[in-house]
Amino acid sequence: MEAELLVHLGEIDERRLYRDWAFPSMFAFCVGELGFSEDTFKFQFTASRACRDKLRQAQDLLRHRIPDGDLATIFEKALDLLIEQVKTLTLKSNGDPGWFVLGGGMHDLISSNLAGDHETRSDQSWSGGR
Repeated sequence: MEAELLVHLGEIDERRLYRDWAFPSMFAFCVGELGFSEDTFKFQFTASRACRDKLRQAQDLLRHRIPDGDLATIFEKALDLLIEQVKTLTLKSNGDPGWFVLGGGMHDLISSNLAGDHETRSDQSWSGGR
């Protein structure tokens, strides 16, 4: 089904048929005519087997809250939680919201912050400045 849709959308775009329906662009056609969301984005990345396994585990654990196992919903909830934890831990650790430990992952970040280990070495930390 998705392949057929993509073929049709490609034909509409190539022949600029969206103009026949008074849309200035293919994007406007997809949002206005087909009901696609402007606020939806596609992410594609390559992950390790361990990451895939963790994703499957998260789907299983969250089956009662996210019955269809939608990965976008799981990622959004995970990112919300991660951001909140990092903000809380880093503000408790030194008051600098830009401080972040790279390396061992979230478990090590949480463990080191809870243990009060705030050693900052140039190969293990990143001070973000925007």
